[in-house]
Amino acid sequence: MKRTTLNLALAITLVCSLWMSGCSRSTDEIMTTDSREAQRLYKEGVGLYEKFYYDEALAALDSSIAADSLFALPWIYKAALTYHLGGEPESRVLIATAVRLAVNASPQEQLLARMWFFRIHFDPEKTASVADSLITQYPVLRDPYIVRGELFRANQHLEQAVAVWEKALSADSSNSRALMWLGYANSELGDPRKGLTYMKRYIRLVPDAADPRASTGDILMGMGQYDEALTQYKKALELKPTFWYAYQRIGDIYALYGRLKEAEREHLRAMEALPRQERAQAMVLANSARFNILRGRYEDAEKESREALAIDSNNTGAYYRLIVSLVSQSKLQEARTALEALRTEFDRRRISVGPERSYFFLASSMISSREGNEEKALEACDSAMQYARTSDRGEIYRMIATIRLRSKEYEAALDACEEALRVAPNSPGSLLTVLKVYHAKGDRTMTKEIGDRLLGFWKDADPDFQPLQEVRTAMRRSRPS
Repeated sequence: MKRTTLNLALAITLVCSLWMSGCSRSTDEIMTTDSREAQRLYKEGVGLYEKFYYDEALAALDSSIAADSLFALPWIYKAALTYHLGGEPESRVLIATAVRLAVNASPQEQLLARMWFFRIHFDPEKTASVADSLITQYPVLRDPYIVRGELFRANQHLEQAVAVWEKALSADSSNSRALMWLGYANSELGDPRKGLTYMKRYIRLVPDAADPRASTGDILMGMGQYDEALTQYKKALELKPTFWYAYQRIGDIYALYGRLKEAEREHLRAMEALPRQERAQAMVLANSARFNILRGRYEDAEKESREALAIDSNNTGAYYRLIVSLVSQSKLQEARTALEALRTEFDRRRISVGPERSYFFLASSMISSREGNEEKALEACDSAMQYARTSDRGEIYRMIATIRLRSKEYEAALDACEEALRVAPNSPGSLLTVLKVYHAKGDRTMTKEIGDRLLGFWKDADPDFQPLQEVRTAMRRSRPS
């Protein structure tokens, strides 16, 4: 495909001029092209995009552009998809082209181009404003509801996000992504059963699609029902053998079970199923760093995290794994430097609230705790809790338990573990922390009880899986002389 480039200043000028244009009320999607083939391929591409079949969606959008290179809509959605895949520079070139083409298109298409221009350029206020205009003037369009809800969710206004997605369903009962997000949002609000109800509706709406099954698996995984979740992810692959997300989540479950080689294999399959974008390469490295941390190979994890960030500075997971690997090697000053780099990246992307910020404070807590400043570490956990979603707080409670354990405040540590298990039932990481507390207290009975449970959970774990080694060491030391 011949890529069209556009000077950024000119794009901004065009966006500002389009901002002032009037829009008429409509209930139908408007497509400014005389090519029926371009329209057909565009609709096909958007349908695949909504199913998260990214590779096929890109191919269809490229074919639509080939049929009519002046048709703005496929350029808009190719930009959106490239943005989701982490291709930030390319997505900005694509959306600039879409903005230029939209000058000769309908007001509706102009608004869509503006919405995605502002989103790709990290301007949430203007993105929200344009999305609101689209919802009011063109209530049949799906994407504005999704984008608006995602912005509310990112800013921890889940109730408002739910209201937007419910409004989307009222306008169009076939809006599958609204159902999906309602499932996730209700689970994040602490009601996973209600979340599953929405996921069941999602399955009924698109029974042949892979994502409804995978999304159901996500809810079950958060409930600690790992085998049931695995069944759903495998069902997704039966429906779509190349569905990247299902491979990724199967890998996550295998990692929980300590089956790291299998987890790596599944994650590589996920990346192979994605279009060859920068983010996929960075994710391979970040995932490898994660598994090396679980093996206790911190130097390798540090190297891979740095390589991932050199490719994709948006990869929050790579920053977090870099900090974990540095703290584990007692490279605390380097860890502080990495934490400041993460703060700078958040400032660039205008992320001032939301769950990504919670990981910033969790990493800060980890560093402070290793420095011996337990008070500062607990304060950072409090800050992390303010930014985290309900469903994401288990790891923060685990950190609090670890800090309390180091101070020999055993009951406070157990209270934090109880909260962690309430958020994420059956979490092996939280159970391991419980074991460490009882072992430190000298409670052999509870150490053995929790240890036996974890040994059963990790019966097929790789020999170099570090948490398994920690359990065996604790149980060996707790045996009577």
